Amino acid sequence: MTHPRELEDDEMFQIAKLMDESNVFGSSKAFYKLYNTAKGAVFYFENGETDKTFSCEFEFSLENLKIVDEPEGATMFKVELKAGASCHKMLKPINEGAETGIDMRFDFKLS
Repeated sequence: MTHPRELEDDEMFQIAKLMDESNVFGSSKAFYKLYNTAKGAVFYFENGETDKTFSCEFEFSLENLKIVDEPEGATMFKVELKAGASCHKMLKPINEGAETGIDMRFDFKLS
């Protein structure tokens, strides 16, 4: 019996970036894509604007999840992208194999 290979973080980032489905911020050309697996969730952000900086703040209610590259216990992150830029953020389970849960809200602006 073989088991599927687990994806590395870099592979998850690439999958998120290449997904067809995106969530646009209002009427802007900025968007995010969310790739969610049992190993973690990747948010891919891209600012498609040509002359505006995009910034957003995501706030979460997290169950058995942590925000990678944020202080322990963090429940929010901020993203600021110049025109044409992109980035990603990742959530990972605290205890792998245990159930996870997430509720989120966000605010954004272009300047």
